Amino acid sequence: MTIVVVIKIRAFHINVKTLLLITLFQWYESIYGKWVLKPYVIGISFIGQNQTFNVWWDDDSSRFVQISKQEMNCPIFLAGFIYWHYITSLLHGLFVLSIERIFACVFIANYEKKSRPALLFSLITMFFTLPTITTLISYHNIYPFLQSFSICFFSNVLAIIILILTFQYNNKLLERFMRIGNSTKYTLASRFQARENRRTFRLLFNFLIAAFFLVFTSLILVLLMVFEITPNYHLTYNYLLENIIHLYPLIVCPVIITSVDRYLMFFKKAFNINRRKTVPMKVRNSVGETDLYFSQLKMSWK
Repeated sequence: MTIVVVIKIRAFHINVKTLLLITLFQWYESIYGKWVLKPYVIGISFIGQNQTFNVWWDDDSSRFVQISKQEMNCPIFLAGFIYWHYITSLLHGLFVLSIERIFACVFIANYEKKSRPALLFSLITMFFTLPTITTLISYHNIYPFLQSFSICFFSNVLAIIILILTFQYNNKLLERFMRIGNSTKYTLASRFQARENRRTFRLLFNFLIAAFFLVFTSLILVLLMVFEITPNYHLTYNYLLENIIHLYPLIVCPVIITSVDRYLMFFKKAFNINRRKTVPMKVRNSVGETDLYFSQLKMSWK
């Protein structure tokens, strides 16, 4: 339902909308990986010398499941790679969204008006490239666990710093617009983009709170399992980690819907929630803020 809402309702710039949709669609990578790997994890099917395996990492390569060339199974390797790609996408997604916010602030004068396909292509490429590189590093055990962990941790810390700095910059622009009033120094497009940036930051900061809980809780659980700090609770940690990763839409999707007024209105209308009778005159005169700005922009560009 969240995917339908994001597609149908025009609430953000096409770049933000595209990145949000990619993030939501990537959950199906998890479904595919889980569907293929689960029989080997719970012991219905076996690989190697009647071995089950866990999908998480281990610094000790001798504890890996040993597979001969005759036993190599391409669907298992593909499912494992896609599964890890989904996980690393969750870890790097916020960083790519923060990069998009930099461009939104830098090109504030014509970010909405001027189409930049190269920028969108670059953001999409980054969105897939960073997780793919991290997945290859972990999949082939190129770096020790702590180094790979540091890459993911640094990516999220840098994303938080970028979001805070761009948020402060955008707020200063809004304060400047309030001071100068209707001066022609800044175009209507600039004013609209600054307000859209504010709405986007509201979504991203709410998303950040949810992601902070999910991502860092997951990383802590992985640390506990890899270094066997409390080995007696290994199965419990694994169970919690599996649920956090695969059921993250139960937290992220409500955050997205409730963070955007137009999304929430569409959602309530679709499920007939809290529908009240209103005065017809008020309905005719009520125009959404976003629709108003788009109408003004359209007139100003003619």
